[in-house]
Amino acid sequence: MAHHEPSDPDLDFYAWLKDQIAALRIHQPRHIDWDGIAEELEAMSRSEEDGLESFLKRLYKHLLKWSYQSAKRGSSWEVSIDDSREQITRRLMRSPSLKSKVGELASSAYHRARAKAGAQMKMRREEWLSQLPHTSPWSLEKVMDPEFWPDPAK
Repeated sequence: MAHHEPSDPDLDFYAWLKDQIAALRIHQPRHIDWDGIAEELEAMSRSEEDGLESFLKRLYKHLLKWSYQSAKRGSSWEVSIDDSREQITRRLMRSPSLKSKVGELASSAYHRARAKAGAQMKMRREEWLSQLPHTSPWSLEKVMDPEFWPDPAK
């Protein structure tokens, strides 16, 4: 493993966590539970991923409802969409290395958001399975654009 300067947690918390996990796994002093510490840091890094995925899920859920229940559009959906975009942007700015995971997290988030949106729109499972797109109809770049608001679904 090549040695490099550790990441600064104030510039990229996620990268710092990953660097610390790797460094702890290399050193094995007998009286310190390095594996336990590394496992806790891994859990913290997963928590960063989970937080990002949660905001992506909320964003997709409200974009789907915005598109598929356009007659019920309201300010609470607008606020949720705007806030989700802001939270995602903040997390990626705080931990830029999470950008390497955002595509995978977005795919998972959309899958879960699709089910949640369908249920909240009072669709039976077979309805949302057939009516809501299986994969996101919008690119990640588009859903993150503050000017993007989906047209009503046809």
